[in-house]
Amino acid sequence: MIKKLVLSNFILIDELEIDFHEGFNVITGETGAGKSILMGAIDLVLGSKLKGQVAYNQQKPVYIQADFSIDKDYIELMQLIDELELDISEDELFFIKKINTQGKATSYLNGIRVTNSTVSKFRELLIDFHSQNDQQQLLRQDYQLDILDSYANLIPLRENYNNELKNLKELDETIASMQAEELERREKLDLYKYQINELESFGLREGEDSELESEIELLSHAEDIIRYSRELYSELYEVDNSIYDRLQTISGGLNGFRSDNAQLVNLQKTLNEALIVLEELATASGEVPESIDNDPGKLEEISLRLNSINELKSKYKLNSIELIIDYYNSILAEVNHGEDSNKQIEVLCEQRKSQIAKVIKLGDKLTKQRAKFSTKLSNELQVEIRKLAMPDSRFQIIIDKKDKLPSTNSSEVNEFKRNGFDAINFYFSSNKGIATKLLKNAVSGGELSRVMLAVKKVLSGYLRKRLLIFDEIDSGIGGKTADTISGILLEMSKYHQILCITHLPQIASVGANHLHISKDSSGKKTMTVIHTLEGKNRIDEIARMLSGIESSIAYQHAEELLIRNKWSQNGN
Repeated sequence: MIKKLVLSNFILIDELEIDFHEGFNVITGETGAGKSILMGAIDLVLGSKLKGQVAYNQQKPVYIQADFSIDKDYIELMQLIDELELDISEDELFFIKKINTQGKATSYLNGIRVTNSTVSKFRELLIDFHSQNDQQQLLRQDYQLDILDSYANLIPLRENYNNELKNLKELDETIASMQAEELERREKLDLYKYQINELESFGLREGEDSELESEIELLSHAEDIIRYSRELYSELYEVDNSIYDRLQTISGGLNGFRSDNAQLVNLQKTLNEALIVLEELATASGEVPESIDNDPGKLEEISLRLNSINELKSKYKLNSIELIIDYYNSILAEVNHGEDSNKQIEVLCEQRKSQIAKVIKLGDKLTKQRAKFSTKLSNELQVEIRKLAMPDSRFQIIIDKKDKLPSTNSSEVNEFKRNGFDAINFYFSSNKGIATKLLKNAVSGGELSRVMLAVKKVLSGYLRKRLLIFDEIDSGIGGKTADTISGILLEMSKYHQILCITHLPQIASVGANHLHISKDSSGKKTMTVIHTLEGKNRIDEIARMLSGIESSIAYQHAEELLIRNKWSQNGN
């Protein structure tokens, strides 16, 4: 509920602070006194767009503040507060709108600067305007559906349905994305499979190109290598007076001397080791010719293999066998993944059938519950509407439901409508013997206002507690109907806080808090002033509203109205 409204330099108000009561707050005053200023300020601070100049003094900024107390059991409101991470330690929300001298508006919520769209989200949760513009929403099918679902307590079921429908749409998006990827992948798979077969037939090994290059280098010089190896073996071991023989003779001579001379001992040792090395060298040089396949055909075979590998590198634009093998592994994984992807799509399609069945079940339950409560709501609304000076009116709720529910094989999610399978239409007739028509085709502006009031009366006990604002709901109404409306508003104030601008004394006398708005032209510039009326001042205002002039009869009647309504408010 709204607790306080603070205005500074707003339209005809210089400085003002108003405290509101929890129940029924009425605002009265002469025509043109500025009663709608308060409504405009509340509307503006809670997110409506700034239209035109609103500063009382254009050289000063405008300041509007509205303080609301909140109910922590209000789930949707608490979810929004948690989402914005607001501090609500005092269980209050403080909305501030500042408008600088250039006309730029800035919004604040509990001291934090926020966007106007964020503030607008709170407007929908905290207040409900009943004005000529707002009541037009009663002509919309989606709003009519909200009315029926609120009355039948179907909002949680509907949210469940919408969540499951959202899950279905997300599942469809996933399937569509995977199918698109799969279609694109299939166009590549044939190429990948050809390349996989080609690369597998090559039988590439890591480092093979380096090995082939080394082998070609060896085979290209095979004759020279064999010749030099054989010459080495001959010089070391085969010819007369070979190097090995001469050194062995010298070694034998030196070994014949026994001496403690370190140099001699070292020389003998080194020479003996050299002879061993020469033996190994001779053996190695003798084996080299046998290890080399000096076959021109072998060289050609290896050269062809290396050329093929180099052509493969050029074809795939990869400069090493390792990179080609990496590419092979990647396309092999892609082909395998393609097969896995098909399986995943099949699994998701089965999940989709189950999800559709879940959505259908919830949608069907909504339809049955709506059918169950629509007649009851129609009857209650008709009773309330007839009380509002329309005794011959008739009201119907027609549910246009699908003849056949979608199947679990439905290919289009569009078959599943938001909030269920039903379209709701309100039908109305205000005159006896005239068939009911669609509400938008059968109702005048004044009648629509009263139908909306009846709707809010019936729903008042079903909706979350909020501020209901009625801006001159009493236009064109008087007498007994005025008494009826005042009773309806009083009944609604048991469930909601009400702020009502009225010209009717019957309604003004019901309010628990009476605010009076007037213009003060005593200074250099006209301004609007607001006072809380109590005692004699309130009786005077009710009397003025009754007769327009001061009279003892009007004063007495005003006293009677206030006394009667005080007893009514106390439940006696």
